[in-house]
Parts: sequence; structure tokens; C-alpha cells
Amino acid sequence: MLNPPGIYTVSLVAITPQAASCITTLTLNVGSLPLLSINNPNQLFCYPNPNSYSISLTASGASAYKWMPGNNSNAGILVSPTVTTIYTVTGANSTCSTSAVTTISVAANFSIAVVASNTFVCFGDNTTISVLGASSYVLLPNIAGTGSALLTPTVNTTYTFTGANGYCRDTKSISIFVNPDFYPDMLLSTDSVCAGQVIDIMGLSTINFTVNPGNISGVNPAIVSPLANTIYTITTSNNGTCFKDTVIAVAAKDCSDVGIRQHELKEVVLIYPIPTSTRLLIETQLSFETLEVLNILGSKVYAQQINGLKKIAIDIEQWAKGVYFVKLYNDLNHELVKKIVVE
Repeated sequence: MLNPPGIYTVSLVAITPQAASCITTLTLNVGSLPLLSINNPNQLFCYPNPNSYSISLTASGASAYKWMPGNNSNAGILVSPTVTTIYTVTGANSTCSTSAVTTISVAANFSIAVVASNTFVCFGDNTTISVLGASSYVLLPNIAGTGSALLTPTVNTTYTFTGANGYCRDTKSISIFVNPDFYPDMLLSTDSVCAGQVIDIMGLSTINFTVNPGNISGVNPAIVSPLANTIYTITTSNNGTCFKDTVIAVAAKDCSDVGIRQHELKEVVLIYPIPTSTRLLIETQLSFETLEVLNILGSKVYAQQINGLKKIAIDIEQWAKGVYFVKLYNDLNHELVKKIVVE
């Protein structure tokens, strides 16, 4: 074996017991083997690859190449195997050649499935998102390493799951829609009455509501007449799907022996015209000390010490259109509430 590579002169002579042959000289040019290498050796390829459907293989260290399978003579090739495949490249340099191999392992195709217990939730409610089809997962935004997540989004949110089976990945997204939070706007004509007196429970921006006890719904305002101290639960909804409860306590007093009964007040107090747009007249046969007018938001828009006047006129031309509540108080601070409409 001649090593290192180079030019060698070899002389041969044959010798027998009787004689020796002539000397024969031979010149040998010993070449070097190519230092053959392959980039990206022994890759794991997912089929189909979510980013690319081919892998680049490039050989170096020789002057000529041949790839098998494929019988390709370029130094670099693109391959798209569907099964695990061994690629062999033969590299030649002058008269010398050598080979190198690389294995592209192809993993089986897979796909994850993402489902949610609810894709539409009310503000403050939760939903469970589950993913199937992989051995490990990453969820953005939020958590990693599990196939199920209990989530409480406060705004519309898109969640993205990336599932892995070894080297291979698959990504799926799901959107959860959140009904915005809302605040029930409710107005009571009063929260303290004589037993049996009428109270108006009015929804302002909230129109659809139910009042319990009584299961009163479909009217606005809802009218109740508590005979004793009562806690009312008002269930409101902003879209017919999401609901919120508001608790209101009403004190109902026994007024049978003190002051003026509410039904008596109603018989002796006249407010007209209703509806009206310019002037409001109030006539009463009894003596009241104070008059107040509240708008539908509960804000006081008018107040007057009437000190027993039996007829009062109020100019309302500058008032906004809408519903108002007129309150009259006697010297015992008992009140009468009546609703009016300004057009």
C-alpha cells in the first residue's frame, strides 16, 4: 500500500536460481480519496411538513457527485420522501471515489383537533378547551404541556394550540367570544313605603328584566305593593342570553295609625295634563310641605317648598322629553309619588 498520495517509481526484477531478469521500472500516480461530507445529515422529516415539502441535501469535498436514489449528478439536491429513505452520494476526485450516506426519517402524518365546551360565554364565565391527537401541547396565550385548559377570557380571544408528536408539529386555533359586562340601570320610585303602597321599579337602559317575588316580567315599570319589608331580586339581561341579579331591599311600614294613607293621597292629588310639554299643574286637597321632581335617572330636576299650597304650576318647557316622578311630602315626611310624561 502506497501512502501518502503522490508519484512513485517502482522497479521490479525477477530472480531465479539460474539467473535474474532485466529490471522493469513502473511509475505510479497515487491519488487521494475525496473528503466527502453531507450537510444536514440524518434528518427527521414530517410529511407533509407544515413549513416545506422538501429537504435540501448538499455534498462537498469532491469534484463530481452522483446521488442515489435519483441518479442525480448535482452537488445539491432537493428531496421530498414520503417514507424513511437512505440517500447515498458517491464523490469522485480524478480517478478516486468514495461514498457517504444520510438517512431521512419520515414521521407519520397527524392532525390535532381543538374543541371548546362553549365558544360564546358571558363575562366572568369560563370555558374548557380540549385538544386531541398529539402527545404534548403548547397553548398561546396561557399554558403549556396539557391537553385541556379551563379559561376565563374577559374579551374576545383566539387561542392557538400547537401539538407535538416527537419532532412533528400541528397547529390549530379556536376563537372564544365574550359577551361584554353590563350594569343594570334600575330606578325605584321609593325604597320606603307604607304597607300596600305602590312602588314603580323601572329599567332605564335595561329594558328586559324580571322581578321576584312575583315573577313580574314583560312590563316597564314593574309595579309592586309590599305588605312587609321585602327583598326584591331583579334579574336583567343585555341580550337574552347573559343574566345578572340585583338585590333591592324595600322597607314597608305600618301607616294605619300615623299620617296619611297612600290611597287617600291618591284620591286628593291631581296632576295634569299628562302627557304635557309646556306647563304642569298640581292640585291637592291636603297640605304638603315639599315638592320634588326627579328624572328617570333619579336626579332632582325641580324642588319647591310649597308650605300647604293647594295649587302649584310648574313651567316645564325647558325639560327634556321623558319620564319624571313627582314627589310630595307632608309634615310627617310621608310621601306620594306619581309618574308623569313630558313630550
